[in-house]
Amino acid sequence: MAFLSDRSGATSQIYLIPADGGEAYPLTKFETEGSISSINWSPDGKHIAFLYRKKPEVWTKKSVEERKERELPTPPQIGRAHV
Repeated sequence: MAFLSDRSGATSQIYLIPADGGEAYPLTKFETEGSISSINWSPDGKHIAFLYRKKPEVWTKKSVEERKERELPTPPQIGRAHV
């Protein structure tokens, strides 16, 4: 079984745990903040496909904390319109 967890730090990782029990172990080791989604096993169960989107530097925890310390305003969010 695969699942998401942030147990090893601020960034979520994909973990695997054996179906017959045992300890979960990390499959991914992303060092930058981001999000993981759309986790899917291959039909033969040998591979996992997923999407990872790195968080823009301006929105990382480090950047947010620096802005608070320096009393700087929050930058504007630039997004795309979904049609």
